[in-house]
Amino acid sequence: MSQITSIAFEGMPFTGKTSALKALLHSGFCRHYIPETIVDVTDGQSAQLNDYYKHLAALEQRKKGHHCLIDRSPLSTWVVDQVEPRPFFCSEYLSSIDAIIVFTDAQDNISFPSMSCHSDPSPWMRKENIVKMKSLYEWVCQNGYFRQVPAYSFNSSLFTENSLAKLVQLIDTIRSKK
Repeated sequence: MSQITSIAFEGMPFTGKTSALKALLHSGFCRHYIPETIVDVTDGQSAQLNDYYKHLAALEQRKKGHHCLIDRSPLSTWVVDQVEPRPFFCSEYLSSIDAIIVFTDAQDNISFPSMSCHSDPSPWMRKENIVKMKSLYEWVCQNGYFRQVPAYSFNSSLFTENSLAKLVQLIDTIRSKK
């Protein structure tokens, strides 16, 4: 079985996913990072394309024998997809992901973002989608899987050097289970 892993970072907005990825990149732990926005996510079509490019980028890294970390997975799109069905969404995008780490907050397990921060029309930030996203992340954390992809929760309420070390330890644990 291959030891190459692609791990997607998930969680509500402002739980520290991107900051953690940048810290891992800066520390030299991660050289292959697939960012959240590869194409502009402004509507269903481009959000779908975003997942597609991430899927291709992850498959390309695996083919080259590289581990990679992904800022958000199709799991995020799944929530919006339930509200606004998109013909191009395909769950096989998840086939390029070995594990999902859901970033959680200590206070209520899965935190809500400040709604006042968002004035854009993005489907991600509509209140009904935020509620569905929160519910899905809670379910995924309790279940330990999304479809056949293992999911792990990571408490990210205070992001420090110590929490970065814990995140590295979790990633190493995931890789050793492959």
